[in-house]
Amino acid sequence: MPLADLPLSVLFLLFLLIFVLVGLYPAWKTVAMKISGLIRRHGQSDKPGIVRLQGSRTTGFAVQPRRPGLSSYEALVFKRLAQSGSKGISSKQIAADLHLRAVHVKQALKSLHGRGLIHVFITQMLSVRFSLSEKGHAFAVEQDFIPQIQQAEGRR
Repeated sequence: MPLADLPLSVLFLLFLLIFVLVGLYPAWKTVAMKISGLIRRHGQSDKPGIVRLQGSRTTGFAVQPRRPGLSSYEALVFKRLAQSGSKGISSKQIAADLHLRAVHVKQALKSLHGRGLIHVFITQMLSVRFSLSEKGHAFAVEQDFIPQIQQAEGRR
């Protein structure tokens, strides 16, 4: 049956279907890229203290040196995360709140994650959020980023 013999309503539905599929393709591609990036990052974050050597074709790994204190960017980002609570906050929100470049925030978050002070989770809307881990919360309390309220003894 030639295409010209089909009823006009069927041709219209076929056109509408193709139109919708072409319109949804960029959104589908963006979501697919976001999911594959998250999967790729998740595979790399299993070993936070190990970094692949740059410019090397071998599969050698080098251990990243650990610094005892936090750098200035790390301290700013960590303090902002301590203020955000358990709900978490996105890297864009951190950059906007602190008026920092996204590159510096991303490096600080990567370093804090490597130290085990924060953890990353994905919301239902596929956005990435960061919050303090148990180790990070203990460190924030120790550094007085999170004030502790103590009850006075003898009061009821």
